[in-house]
This record gives sequence, C-alpha cells and structure tokens, in this order.
Amino acid sequence: MNVYFAVDDIAPSYLESWEVLRTIKSHCPQFKVNCFVIANKDFVENVAENKEFIEWFAINKEWIQIGVHGYDHNVCLAPEVERDLWELRLCLQRSLDILHPFLPSLIGYRSPGFQTRIELNDLLQELGFHYIAHETRVQCFDGMGITPGHFINTHIYDIQPMMFSQETQFSFIGE
Repeated sequence: MNVYFAVDDIAPSYLESWEVLRTIKSHCPQFKVNCFVIANKDFVENVAENKEFIEWFAINKEWIQIGVHGYDHNVCLAPEVERDLWELRLCLQRSLDILHPFLPSLIGYRSPGFQTRIELNDLLQELGFHYIAHETRVQCFDGMGITPGHFINTHIYDIQPMMFSQETQFSFIGE
C-alpha cells in the first residue's frame, strides 16, 4: 500500500516546523512528502526570491514534491469575497510563475482553507494542473483518485511526531 503524505501552508516563515518531518525521514528513509507551498505569503514571502526557501528546497528536493497552495493564501478563494474567473486565473497564474522553478511535471493544487468554486477544476486543467488535493482525498484530472485511507494530510505548523514502519511505501501524488 502506498501512502501519500501531504502538508500545506509551506512558506519561509513556517520552515522551522520542518524539523519534525526531517526526524521522521531519518527513521523512515523511504518517507516522501507532497508539500503545498504558498507562493507569496502575505505578499511579502515570495519563495522564488527567498534564500532560506531556495536552500530548503535544494536540501530536501529528493524527498519532497512541491504543489501550489495559492498566491498569498488569503485572497484568491475567500468565500466572502466574490471574485470573477479572471481574478482567480490571475492568482493561479502568479502562483505558477513564482513556483515554476520548484514544480514537478505533474502539478498539483490545494486550495487555501480547502475552499473551492465550481469553476475551479476546469480552470486548473486549463492552466496545466494534474490534480487537486482536497482535505481527505485527491482528485486526479485523468479520472484516477486516491482513496482516503491512503492519504495523510496536515498543516506544516500542526505536525506531530509520528512513526511509520519500515515497510510503509510512500509516493508522490501522481507517481
């Protein structure tokens, strides 16, 4: 059984929480993490311009896979703010532009706060995304999906130490 471990809210200001995952990796060498990154948290943490993030990625790129978790984390899908599709597309495109150097060939998306709109899946597909990770499941746009029992999901700042057996097989979403 493959396990898909996903963590979101990755941004330079939260990287100190990464140590728990590094500890898990030291005890379970096959550990892999799908990391959903905020491209420009609070409009001041552009990851492509952040030396700490770039170094973090270089050190961990063999066992992490980057996905998109919004442009600034707060604006694009807030339900109290009506946004037209043009604004939503602009936010997603800005995220892709910033995260491009870190993204795999099969790009994934997780909405901030797990908030989605009915038009989101079509828009993601138009922009070249391969899947969307919901809170308890992953929907691949090729029709495949990952069952909830195989999907572990958390926020970077909520991670608790956990152990996996040496037999546990981890995969990146999409592989």
